[in-house]
Amino acid sequence: MKYLPFIFALGTALFWGLYGPTLGKARLAGDVPNPFKPYVGIGIAYLVIAIAGGLVAMYFRGDKMSIKDFNDGVFYWGLGAGVLGALGAFSLTLAMTYGGAKIPHAVMPFVFGGAVTVVALFGVIAL
Repeated sequence: MKYLPFIFALGTALFWGLYGPTLGKARLAGDVPNPFKPYVGIGIAYLVIAIAGGLVAMYFRGDKMSIKDFNDGVFYWGLGAGVLGALGAFSLTLAMTYGGAKIPHAVMPFVFGGAVTVVALFGVIAL
C-alpha cells in the first residue's frame, strides 16, 4: 500500500512520456497535417476519462457529490486544475505544431523539466 503512490506516479510518467511522441504522430498523420484535429480528440478523451474515471473512483471509494462540494471550493479548484491541464495540452499542441512534432524527444524533456522547476518554485513560494 505504501508503494501505490510511486506505482501510480510511474504510470503517469509512462502515459505522459508517450503523450508527446503520440501527439507528434497525430500531428503529422493525414494528407495535410492539422494540429487541432488531434487536439479535439484529446479533449474528448480528457472529458470522457475525467468524468467516467472520477465517477467510477468515487463509487468504489463510497464518495458522493453534493451541492456542498460547489460551496466549499472542491469543484472550483478542480475546475482550475482542469483549465491548467487543458492549457498545458493546448500549449504542447502548439509546440508540436511549430516544429516539435519532428523532435518530441527534445520537446518533452523540456516540458517535464520545466514542470518540475515550476512545482519546486511554487512549493518554495507557497510555504
